[in-house]
Amino acid sequence: MLASRPKTLLAAFVPVVVGSSLAIYNGKFQTLSALIALICAVFIQIGTNLVNDLYDFLAGGDKKNRVGPQRAVASGLISVLEMR
Repeated sequence: MLASRPKTLLAAFVPVVVGSSLAIYNGKFQTLSALIALICAVFIQIGTNLVNDLYDFLAGGDKKNRVGPQRAVASGLISVLEMR
């Protein structure tokens, strides 16, 4: 759960809400399309976060003593092999 960086999921949610709002305004809103877009956006964001976590660690960008939120691979919560 930590590796998915839940705080960043808002970055996936907001564009879908804005797009849905525009669709409602123009009378073109479709609930199923909005729901599918939201689910896809969230999974893309989670996947991006996981890949970023792994490759930042492999490149040496994330170390145990880094400042900021804990990263799953750098802190040893998930091994490189498990993340791949």
